Amino acid sequence: MDLLKVIFLVFALVCFSTGKSLSKKDGILPKLVEIYKELNQLKKSVAEEISHDVKELVADEVAKKTTWSCGFESSCADTFKNSATGQIKWIKKNHDGNLPDRKHPRGVAMLVQITQQYAILEHDFEIKSQTQCGEFYYQMYNREGCDVARFLVTVQCEGNKESETILRRSSSIVRNWQRQMFSLNKAPGTKCKMVFRVSKGLYKPGGSIRIDDFTMYQRACPKEGGPHFPEHMDCSFNPWTNKCAWERSGDVTWASRDRSTPTGNTGPDRYYGISSAGGRYLYAEADNNKDKTAVLTTPTLKSSTPYCMRFFLSMNGRDMGDFDVELLQNGKAKNVFSKKGNQGNKWREGRVELPANQELKVRMKATIGNGSLSDIALDEIEFQEGSCSPDFRLCDLSDSNEGTCVYKDDKCGAQKPTLGPSFKKLAEQAAVKNTLINSVGWVNEGWKLSFDVMIKGTVRSWTNLISFNNGKSSGIGARVPSIFVRPRESRLHICTNIENSWNWCKDSATFALNKYHSVELEQKRDGGTFVYSIKIDGKQLATINNRYPQSHDNIKAYLSDQFHPASNAVVRNIIFQNTDSILRCGDKCTPIRSQENVQGEQTEVLTFDKYQCTKENEIHMELNLPKKTQLIRGSCVEITYKVGRPRNNNRNCDFIVYQRRADNNKLEYLGQKKTSFQEGWVTSKIDSSYRLADKPSVGLFLKSYFNDNCPLVSFAAFKLLDGPC
Repeated sequence: MDLLKVIFLVFALVCFSTGKSLSKKDGILPKLVEIYKELNQLKKSVAEEISHDVKELVADEVAKKTTWSCGFESSCADTFKNSATGQIKWIKKNHDGNLPDRKHPRGVAMLVQITQQYAILEHDFEIKSQTQCGEFYYQMYNREGCDVARFLVTVQCEGNKESETILRRSSSIVRNWQRQMFSLNKAPGTKCKMVFRVSKGLYKPGGSIRIDDFTMYQRACPKEGGPHFPEHMDCSFNPWTNKCAWERSGDVTWASRDRSTPTGNTGPDRYYGISSAGGRYLYAEADNNKDKTAVLTTPTLKSSTPYCMRFFLSMNGRDMGDFDVELLQNGKAKNVFSKKGNQGNKWREGRVELPANQELKVRMKATIGNGSLSDIALDEIEFQEGSCSPDFRLCDLSDSNEGTCVYKDDKCGAQKPTLGPSFKKLAEQAAVKNTLINSVGWVNEGWKLSFDVMIKGTVRSWTNLISFNNGKSSGIGARVPSIFVRPRESRLHICTNIENSWNWCKDSATFALNKYHSVELEQKRDGGTFVYSIKIDGKQLATINNRYPQSHDNIKAYLSDQFHPASNAVVRNIIFQNTDSILRCGDKCTPIRSQENVQGEQTEVLTFDKYQCTKENEIHMELNLPKKTQLIRGSCVEITYKVGRPRNNNRNCDFIVYQRRADNNKLEYLGQKKTSFQEGWVTSKIDSSYRLADKPSVGLFLKSYFNDNCPLVSFAAFKLLDGPC
């Protein structure tokens, strides 16, 4: 029975029990009718409110599922087509020499070169909800000046006679990415076309225009005063990206830098990311700022879904202070992340989850410690839709949901660092080509070489005096160190491996002939880095920081080397010693973590950079399978990877896969994959004969050797599949 009818009957019973009539004369009936009408109206209002709330919830759910984005790395780029009327073509390109991809140095964007002709790029799409917000990023670069090119972006939808202008600009010399947003209020199902048109301006053509990261949100664009989309708060602090929207405040001014901070033994060595890409980070300088704070705060944020904020933090230094992240709501601050004290010379990842459907701000606060060795740095702040996952996972299992696989940063176990070999050769000896004086074995990150040399005369060509090398005349390990004498001179040319250069050299002053001079070369630890120095006759000739020192295997010492004529000189008191070794484990080659579009899906990937790595780098995947899991048909190892461009495109990267036997813990070779540079992600498979049966776990290992032929490799998947490949 209708609730309003029940109420009406109740009133009637009350009147009957009290002897009152329902006559118009007594006025009760009109009052009941009036009450009935009011209640009926209230019912309608409540129903409308509920309907409105339900519609909003449904709209939010639709928005969660239908936000569409294209960074042009995947097949989504096929929905952007060159118009047949265009005279030149837009193309996918990963780098035009002027600006990296907006998000990732090896990503791609759509690019057109400015010529006398024009280009038109079209994208057809369908409206999914009544209110939509679109955005894209663009960059206009030219070498000439104003009005080199014209850039026009329009949208044409069904039912509209004329197109709507989204953006109209003439190019100037602007190298950073710009964001453009636009609103669409159309009925769902309406078909629309975006048109990106580029034509030459009044000035002579030259330069390029690029677009990237086209996104359609199924929700209204943020108003000027907010609340804002969380993903608009991404900050890499690089000069080419869009301006960081965080507000800076506090007692200490945030500063931007690309390399180590001015104070030694504190701060990071460089920005977080791929070394060849270039980049910057933000840091708070500790000098004369004891107990002071530097603060970053977002504008008001809100989203219908949870978001995970990822960032990378450096807290390196013995005087280190504190770092906190707070969520600000209704005038109250809630601490959601905190680090105190020295965290070592490594970028550390932090994650904070932002709740859905709540207006809030995020505040990051760096508090300087009690001394100058307390520089605190931030890099790569990124907001990702969805909840924060507890662990980074590179691998997966296709046959069981109960197993786990975790990327391991550290793999050294109980190993201990060793200083390695040293030797002395005190007797005087003349330099003779290809004369081996000691089979050293290896040279650590820290080492010292001293000797006395007498140059007896000059030679017309380059000559070699002393060389520590791995049997090669060039490349990493060829000069660690190597000392030459310049042509027609009595000056030494002293070379060694510093960071990404295998041939960093320094010349001495002119030596007096037929007189002994002392030479001392040393690379020693200084806090979190190493310093290389040269002394001649006890006086300092040069010093330089070596942020990425390397150890070198298969090294032999020669007086003089195998590749050059010998110097006209004699040498005595040769003393070499390995003085320091770092057992870095995972830090030996710290992987760079990022989000990329991998074969159509956003995926967390690991990137290994030659310039941050040494001779061998290993990904260690543990598969902890339940005992009931059986791979009786054998198994298949699947790897999804992307290889950076080597100096010689004909060279290969080598990936070697091993499995660890559960019965004796030994490694067994499974297979090797050679691959050359190519655009995009590649998936390869290697058969494994391993059958789990009752064995509870198996370890898989992927090794790769990084050098000039294989400088940069990213991994998106490392899987063990049931059955043969």
